[in-house]
Amino acid sequence: MNKDGLPYFFKGDIGRLARDISSDLCVILPGAIFRDPHFIDVPAESKLLYGHMLSEYLTKKGITDVTNRYYLKMPLKSIEALFGCCHTSASKYLSALADYGYVDKVSLGKGRGTNIYVKNLIPEPVPVLSSYSDLRVMHSRTG
Repeated sequence: MNKDGLPYFFKGDIGRLARDISSDLCVILPGAIFRDPHFIDVPAESKLLYGHMLSEYLTKKGITDVTNRYYLKMPLKSIEALFGCCHTSASKYLSALADYGYVDKVSLGKGRGTNIYVKNLIPEPVPVLSSYSDLRVMHSRTG
């Protein structure tokens, strides 16, 4: 333990950390949020809100539509409670996510709320090319 009484992470704790993530005790933030220049100006609170939305997805608190896309019902009141902020700030955090392309907000009409479609910021793995011929084969499939 350190001076604050909190334990350090030790080898072998990763399994417990993975359980904590899947049980909503931790929030996941994709590295793209910090490394991709497109997202550099996004407020930190909005990035944390995105991480919370991913956690909701991982703990299966979201819903899927007829096209199998995942969305959340997250009223501004719940964002206010999550961050301990006012309505204006909660709205600003959510709007920033939409403005920068982290989520799509779909209004259902007066009094019916909004569906928030969380987008996947984790890129698909890039294939490893072992030779120039691999590049030609890959190019012939896509072009």
